[in-house]
Amino acid sequence: MKPERLLRAILPDVLIVQTERRKKKSEKLVKKNYRKKPSGAARLSANDIMTQHKLKAYQDGYALAMAKYGLKRGIVGSEARHTTTAQYYRDLLNQTEDIQENIGLLLAEKERAESELAKIKSEARTEQLKNKATDAMTAIASGVGSLFGSGKLKELEQANGKLQGKIDKRDNQIRLLNEHMRMQEERHSTEKHCQQEIHRQELNMKMKKAVISNKGCGLQD
Repeated sequence: MKPERLLRAILPDVLIVQTERRKKKSEKLVKKNYRKKPSGAARLSANDIMTQHKLKAYQDGYALAMAKYGLKRGIVGSEARHTTTAQYYRDLLNQTEDIQENIGLLLAEKERAESELAKIKSEARTEQLKNKATDAMTAIASGVGSLFGSGKLKELEQANGKLQGKIDKRDNQIRLLNEHMRMQEERHSTEKHCQQEIHRQELNMKMKKAVISNKGCGLQD
C-alpha cells in the first residue's frame, strides 16, 4: 500500500492592488476583445503572495512547524503525481488477486497439515497399543521372572521404554501441528478480513462516483 499524502490548503490574504493584471503567455498571444478597466483602478489580487518562491516558503514553514509531530518535508522538485483512479483500481485488483492466491495456498497447506495430523494420530494409537501389549508382557514376565531369568525382563523393559519414547515424540508432533494449524487459521482469517475491506472500499468508490455522476446530470438539466 502506498502512503497517503497530506495536503494543506492555504487561504491567502487578498491584496488590493492597482497594477496591471498579470497575463499568461497563452493569453498574450491571443487577442481578445474584453472591456478593460482603467489601468489605475483598484482591484483584488493574490498574485503577489502566491508566487512560486512564496509557495515554496509556505511549504518549508509548514514542514518546520509540523516536524515535532513526525511529518517530513516532501522532496523538493519531486515529479511524483497522485495515483489516477484507473491505476488505483488496477492496484486494488492486483491486491485482491494476491490475497485470493494466498488464501488458496493457506487452505491447501491446512489440508496437508490435517492429513499429516491424522496420520500421526493413527501411528500414535498403534504405538499405544504396542505399549499396552508390552506392559502386559512385562507383567507376565515379572510374575514368572524366575523361569526366564532377569535378562529377558530387562529386554522387555527396554522395549517398553523405546515405545514410550516414540509415543512422546508423536504427542509432541501432534502438539506442534495443532499450533501450526491454529496459526494458519489466524492468517486465513486476516487475509479474509483484508479482502472484505478492499471490497468495501470498492463499493464506496463506486457509490461516490455514482453520486457525482447524478449531480452532474442534475446541473446539466
